[in-house]
Amino acid sequence: MRRGAVVGVAVAVVAAGAIGYAVFEPEPFKVADYARMCESPRSFDQAAAYQGPSPHPIEIVNGGVSLPSDDPEIRVWFPEDPAAVQLVSCVNRVERGGFVKRCEYSKGVRTIDLYQGLYSVLVYEARSGKKLAEAEVAGNGFVGNVLKEDADPCQTFLRTTGTGHSEEESRPSSRQLRAVLEPHVHKQG
Repeated sequence: MRRGAVVGVAVAVVAAGAIGYAVFEPEPFKVADYARMCESPRSFDQAAAYQGPSPHPIEIVNGGVSLPSDDPEIRVWFPEDPAAVQLVSCVNRVERGGFVKRCEYSKGVRTIDLYQGLYSVLVYEARSGKKLAEAEVAGNGFVGNVLKEDADPCQTFLRTTGTGHSEEESRPSSRQLRAVLEPHVHKQG
């Protein structure tokens, strides 16, 4: 009788474990999971080693990098395979910088004050979690004109509706982010 009870308990434990595994099976690792590097630098065993010929695929977290879809390196800057990622960059707003410009629409019915945003840009090896670089960037792009740095930033908000006053901060442009990241993406070796 005792042996039967032990066997019954053992079967119940194994069955519960199998059901628990099936219900709580971990999700597959995705490229977006590298965002955890920016919360707490760590190593990712799933990542490719930062070695070999360039370019080295990079996941940019909160970077807003915009590249034309026909860019030959689009998969380097926006990798789809998490196992291919070698670098992770964390782009974080540090503080608001100085006043840039006031945009007035509909004869002053709608105004937007533009300020410069200041950002830190960190670069890590994805597999080891080792910090490779840190830079501070004063953003010079506003939503919609990050590809054309010389464009009038007020043109970006022309389609804004409503009345009243609001404020916007610049973000790093694609050119600014690439200037910080490219030495690591295109490092030989």
